[in-house]
This record gives sequence, structure tokens and C-alpha cells, in this order.
Amino acid sequence: MPDSSDSPSPRSETAAPFVVKSSLAAAGENASGAGQAAAGTDREPGNVYEAAATAWSAAHPNSEPEDDGLPRYTLGEEIMNSVTHGVGCLLAIAGLVLLLVKAALGGAEPAHIASALVFGVTLILEYLASTLYHAIAPHRAKRVFRIIDHSCIYLLIAGSYTPFLLITLRDAGGIVMFVVIWVLALLGVAFEVALRQRQPRWLTIAIYLLMGWLIVFRLPQLVVLLDPVALALLAVGGVCYTIGTPFYLAKRIRYMHSVFHLWVLAGSIFQFMAVIFFVI
Repeated sequence: MPDSSDSPSPRSETAAPFVVKSSLAAAGENASGAGQAAAGTDREPGNVYEAAATAWSAAHPNSEPEDDGLPRYTLGEEIMNSVTHGVGCLLAIAGLVLLLVKAALGGAEPAHIASALVFGVTLILEYLASTLYHAIAPHRAKRVFRIIDHSCIYLLIAGSYTPFLLITLRDAGGIVMFVVIWVLALLGVAFEVALRQRQPRWLTIAIYLLMGWLIVFRLPQLVVLLDPVALALLAVGGVCYTIGTPFYLAKRIRYMHSVFHLWVLAGSIFQFMAVIFFVI
């Protein structure tokens, strides 16, 4: 369920690690010769991913490594990063209006109104935080917005669960899972604020994916209670988030973070359709 700016919304199937490895391995194979020349390493399995990234960086000298805990994207990359999620923010604002209208026309039940608000607002917060983070020039404020951006991803994942837990699964253990997912989200935010740039990237991604795929523990009930088309939309959305993970990890390759943003946006769109057409 929805980014990080630097991070995925993504969300995992057990195939996710293999998606990461196969994507980077393919890049390593295509750039093997240049990778060896630039990195001075052998074609051992452990070096193929680093060779691919090094080869690409050698061919794109404006792509810089992280500095002071912040990724150093080129101006062109930051423009694309800002635009991709700026569009997402505008769509999220329109989506919140549509969700509230749909909830009101459906009888304005408290659970429906609350779900529409939480889902819509968390979508807006994440895409707005991501847009501002990438639009700001590197300085102290950018570091602050990076923390806000990463924190909003936890909130978005929990917000994406909310309509299904408060409405679809309300009488099938949804309330308990609602509490669990929001506790995890708040813990994730606390980790981001406390550890800041010291939090390992793999840990951040692991928490995102764990939260995103926690729904499998209520999958039997969801299959019975939710329309099959909605289930398909949810699955496609989750796959989009998961496919975005290797692009997030490959941030040293120019414009890969923008591609990651597009996968996150696609995941949000599919899940939004499931919520507005089959839940609210």
C-alpha cells in the first residue's frame, strides 16, 4: 500500500528479494565490461551489482553519492522527483473530495466518513511531503523534510488499510488489525524521528513491506467479503509497490528514484479505485 520519496510504498511477496536481485543482475550483465573497468573488480556474483552501479555512474558523472545523509540527486532528477509526486499530490486532493462525496451520498455513516478522511489525508500528506523534500535545495530543511517524508509513508500504509479494516472487515477482526497497523505506523515514525539518517535503509524497507502485506493474515475473510475486482485492484497495487523496491535501492543510477515514484503512484491509483468503487 504507497513513498517514499526515498522510500517504497510499496509492499511483500516472497519474490520481492528475487525481483531486486534479478533487476540489478540484469543491469550488471548489460554493463559488465564497463563495470569491471570502472570498479576494477572480478566478475564474482557478489560484485556484479556494485559493478553495474559503478559503470552507470561512470557514464553519468553528475550522479553523486550520498552526502551528510542525503542522496545527491542532479537538478534534472530532483525536478522529475518533484513533478512525479507533485502530480500525485494533486490527484490525492481530488481523490479526497471524491471519497467524501461518495461517503456522503452513501448515507454519511461515521465509519465511511472517517475512512475517507484518513485514507485521503494520508495520501495528500505523503505526496506533499515527498514533493517538498525533493523540491528543496540541500540544506538543513531538506534533512527535516526527508524525515517527514519517510514518516508519512508509515501513515499512508496505515491509512490505506483503514477503509478495509473499519468497513469491510469490521466484524471479522478488522478493529484489532486497525489498532495493530496504527501502532506499527507510529512506531515507524518514532524510529525515523529518533534515528534519523542512522536508520538502516534495509530496516526501513522491511518495515514498509511488513506493514504493506500484513493483510495476508485476514486474506480468507477479505476474499469472502470483498468483490473479486476489488481484490484484483488491491493485488495489482501491492505488486506495483513491490516492483518499485529495486528502483528505490538503485538510487545511485540516475532517474531510478523517479521511476520508483511512478510505481508508487501507480500502486496508489489502483488501491484508490478499490476503495472508492467497492468500499466507501
